[in-house]
Amino acid sequence: MAPEVVAAIVGALALLVTTWLQVRRGDAGRNSQLKADAELLRLLPEDSTARPLLLSHVDKRIRAMVDGQRIERRDPTGIAMGVSLLIMSAALGVVSANNGGWWWALLVLATPLALFGVILLVSGAERVERDAGGRPVTRQPNTPHQN
Repeated sequence: MAPEVVAAIVGALALLVTTWLQVRRGDAGRNSQLKADAELLRLLPEDSTARPLLLSHVDKRIRAMVDGQRIERRDPTGIAMGVSLLIMSAALGVVSANNGGWWWALLVLATPLALFGVILLVSGAERVERDAGGRPVTRQPNTPHQN
């Protein structure tokens, strides 16, 4: 296998891994902030005027987190399609770079593939409420969630 092809595959995998790590770190960041707020609440004296405010804040965040875990999810199909398009785009770019000449015309196809791959990857990795087909559900304002 040509070193350029290997480099393109490694680059696509690196993009996938870094996206996954950022998504995972987002959940961990929210949880660690909640832990810090709970610890601060524990350290506050009982007669503190800030205690009821912080307690209310922590309570709201825990409720939002529990509701979000029940409702919000990622779209694995969109993520897989996005990664596939990025890999195809990288392969077309490598082929055009290796062969030169008229092969550079493949970049006309590789560029939109890369664009759509990034769009699918980002939209699929975002945690939102989704229907059975994986499409994001949009709600009118003041419409309650159905559990």
